[in-house]
Amino acid sequence: MKSKFEEKIAPCGLFCNKCSLFLVPHDKKAANEVLRWFKNENWYENDQKVEDLIQNEDYCEGCRSLRERLHWSPNCEILKCCVDKKGLEFCNECKDFPCEVYKEWVGESKMHQKAFESLQKMK
Repeated sequence: MKSKFEEKIAPCGLFCNKCSLFLVPHDKKAANEVLRWFKNENWYENDQKVEDLIQNEDYCEGCRSLRERLHWSPNCEILKCCVDKKGLEFCNECKDFPCEVYKEWVGESKMHQKAFESLQKMK
């Protein structure tokens, strides 16, 4: 059984409770950050508000939630490989960790690099 701490960690090592998309319904600052991002990407109109994010369910409940409902990236290759294909809890349980797909993902951002570092510590 996963601890409460592990439930907030995605299979890739991201800390859900540090992610603005996860925090939208719980943290006004995070919600405003996501709203600005959505407006900058032209996914939302300038007159839309934080309430619209919540009402439209434009946030994420994490990889350990119902992916069909509230998951930012239900088609995530890492999630599909780790959980669906291999039945693992975390990528670091895989004999191929870190695989090429994971390494490429890690290179995309500092947040992804931190996720990698957290999985290395959990090993």
